[in-house]
Amino acid sequence: QVFNVCRGIDFEPVKETQGALTKSITAFKSFPRTGVDESRKWISLLATDISKRVEQDTKRNNRFPKICTIQYICESSQTGGHPG
Repeated sequence: QVFNVCRGIDFEPVKETQGALTKSITAFKSFPRTGVDESRKWISLLATDISKRVEQDTKRNNRFPKICTIQYICESSQTGGHPG
């Protein structure tokens, strides 16, 4: 059985999860190195998108996020394009 599971083969029937709520709301944008004004535009768009989705989820499910994570990675040409 481990042999099959390691290869993504699973013969157990799919179980329906009615009423299960997602645990996260994600917004992501990847773009080449850009100026401050362009970055502000994208950050504003992402923040607006997340805010609307959180507001909808709060109304539908009577819950509000406890954690907000923001990640910024700047690729440097000195590191060969890898985060550094």
